[in-house]
Amino acid sequence: QLMQFRAGAAFRIPWEPLSFLTFGASIQVLGSVSGGVTMYVPLQQEENGVAADPDSRMEAWIELDVPTTVFYTLGAMAHIGEHLRLGLAYRSQQSIEMLLPVNITARIAASDTLKITIPVAGLAEFNPKFYPQQVALGASFRRGKWLVALDLTWIDYSNYQIPYAKVTLDVDKLKQDPGLRMLIGPDGQILPPHVPDVQWTDMIVPRLGLEYSALSWLTLRGGYFYERTPLQSTEIPSYDCDKHGFNLGARAGFLRPWDIIPGQLNIDVTVEELWYVERMVLGSEVGGHVFGFSAGVEVVFD
Repeated sequence: QLMQFRAGAAFRIPWEPLSFLTFGASIQVLGSVSGGVTMYVPLQQEENGVAADPDSRMEAWIELDVPTTVFYTLGAMAHIGEHLRLGLAYRSQQSIEMLLPVNITARIAASDTLKITIPVAGLAEFNPKFYPQQVALGASFRRGKWLVALDLTWIDYSNYQIPYAKVTLDVDKLKQDPGLRMLIGPDGQILPPHVPDVQWTDMIVPRLGLEYSALSWLTLRGGYFYERTPLQSTEIPSYDCDKHGFNLGARAGFLRPWDIIPGQLNIDVTVEELWYVERMVLGSEVGGHVFGFSAGVEVVFD
């Protein structure tokens, strides 16, 4: 479970000839409430010349706390004439890199009557949350009660990291354990943890938005985007599909409500759908729909 806090601000240059430029920045603070990670430890042996099954592993659950981390977004907007706006934004990579000492005491049944206790020590490297950096270039055009917006976003998916824990074991020390030598025998092997091979590619995602000022205080919105899956190949069940995104929203704006706020109060609500187009991943057909709802409040001071 993760707790997120976001805050942002924008500033328009008040002096000519740069008064057509607006700059903005935001931060996102991320910290944990509670959580853990599942570790898979290889304790296997080769039998009759057949390699050990790389998916047959001991499993352990370890509780952890995620350290507080800060990410940022930077942007600029140019006001071209009365109707056209051009914008550029950069969002930093969101990543939590953690090193966790792993100490596990395992009891393994070598037979119905023999139970062997083996201490396992190692180091786990993992990212419980990761989202790659991205750059967005957008434009909007307003005419009368209508506004049309289009943006193209480049996402650095080629450096994407799945939330997988890479465990490094002290194999030489582990081999010296008498219980393990008894279990695997003189010719047994201890395999290093298996690192899954998953290939991704960068993506450019187009988005289209429409806005209509229905009343002096009410604005209606709709949007659509299409994103091809960046997943090129995988040897583990990393499910991802081409995505269609749809959303509908509304904004209600109130000037100096209740004479308390010295400016504009805006209330936003949005419903959205993500449609994951069916595809085959590792022999399984995956796809489906995800629905969401969001609400927000914005205060613009005079």
